[in-house]
Amino acid sequence: MPKDRMIMRLSLLLVIATFFVYGLHQLFVVHHTQLHIQPNGVVVLLLVLIPALLYIATWWLNHTGQLENALPWLHMLIMTFCSIGMIAAGYGMIEYHFSIFMVLAIISYYENIRMIAVMSTLFVAQHLLGFFYFTEYVFGMAKGTYSFTMLLYHALFLLGTSGALSWQILHKHRLRRELQTTMEEQLLLESLLKQMQQSSEQLATVSEQLQEMYSSTQKELELMAGTIQSVSEDAQHHSQFTSNTSEVVNDISGNLQQISHANVEVLKGAQQMSSKAALGQELMEHTMEQMQSLQQQCKEYALVVAKLHRHASTVQQIADSVKGFSKQTRMLSLNASIEAARAGVHGKGFAVVAAEVGKLAQQSSAATVQIMSLVADIKQEAEAAVLRMQGLVEQVEQGVANSVEMAALLHEINLLIAHSVDQFQLVSRSTEEIAAGTNQANIEISELNQIAQEMNTKAEGAAKATIRQLELNAQLAPLVGLLNKISHSLKNNER
Repeated sequence: MPKDRMIMRLSLLLVIATFFVYGLHQLFVVHHTQLHIQPNGVVVLLLVLIPALLYIATWWLNHTGQLENALPWLHMLIMTFCSIGMIAAGYGMIEYHFSIFMVLAIISYYENIRMIAVMSTLFVAQHLLGFFYFTEYVFGMAKGTYSFTMLLYHALFLLGTSGALSWQILHKHRLRRELQTTMEEQLLLESLLKQMQQSSEQLATVSEQLQEMYSSTQKELELMAGTIQSVSEDAQHHSQFTSNTSEVVNDISGNLQQISHANVEVLKGAQQMSSKAALGQELMEHTMEQMQSLQQQCKEYALVVAKLHRHASTVQQIADSVKGFSKQTRMLSLNASIEAARAGVHGKGFAVVAAEVGKLAQQSSAATVQIMSLVADIKQEAEAAVLRMQGLVEQVEQGVANSVEMAALLHEINLLIAHSVDQFQLVSRSTEEIAAGTNQANIEISELNQIAQEMNTKAEGAAKATIRQLELNAQLAPLVGLLNKISHSLKNNER
């Protein structure tokens, strides 16, 4: 705020002045009082540093934007302790006591009576403490040597200054409130004058418009009289027309009721058809599930037959191996017989074994031929079964596809039937509503006929009232002229 910025500069000057007084009295003997008393230098330095520390804290708070409402009170404390420090640094010289009145005058710039009261209380406390305990820091004399009368003089002038400043602030506030009230009253008066001027202008405008409206109304009333007569004749024709319309609406209402009954029968048939279509769709879905199950079983059977075909091929390979083993066994038996013949008597037993092995080889070869023949037949039948199963799987897949298409077709048929049922219901409701509407229209037409008759009666009354209004307008003309003269007179007076 501007006040805080200005007081901040003054506070800085007072802090500098306090240090100046402290330095001056430390370097020079300004008054003979310095020769008689020796106050504690640490206490004096502390009293001089307090306002400087308060100023630094206040500057920081002002710079950071914190506790803005507390800044005036901090400035008050700075100036109070500047005066106290200045008096202590100056060995209680009476000249430095005038700084009290200076800081009171500066703080009165805030126009805060509580702040002045607090500052005065601090100074009173300073003087009381100085009189009883710290006389050398406040009055520059030894303890117990200062006059109580002089203390009272100090207190009276301090309280008088504080009271005068407080009275000035109160008086200034009162004058400011009175000035504010006067300005508000003046603004209100100007507003009233402006409104009065606008009202007079509006009155003039309204009177002119009223004159024009009177002329227009007179013409309109004359025209209205003829129009009302015409309306009365039209009302009679309208009454006859509504009677004929009522008969036509009655016929339409009867036909609509017949249509409504027919729609109810059609709606029942459509609902039955919808139920049958829904049942057919459920049966088709069940059939489709069975076809899908059959398709899965056919695929599994085809896999089994294919596996059997692979096993037949494996058996044939094993039979070929056994046939080879039989052939090798015969060769070994023949070689054994030759070796037994060479051995003579010693090889007879071996020759018998070789002969038996040869027989077994022949039997194995014959069995192998039979197995190979049987496996060839099985393999041929398995290949034929695989081909037939592939054809069956294709037929089942085609059946499943046809079932899916049939189910979709039945679903569409069901949707169409449901839509048709909804449309029939809509038509039935619309027909019933139209029938009800025609009945209501018939009632309203009857009421309209009655209204037309009443309108005819009222039109005759309105014609008579219009004639009376014309007579009243003739009496109103002088009054409108007088109002117009008054508005012009007010307008001329304002000018």
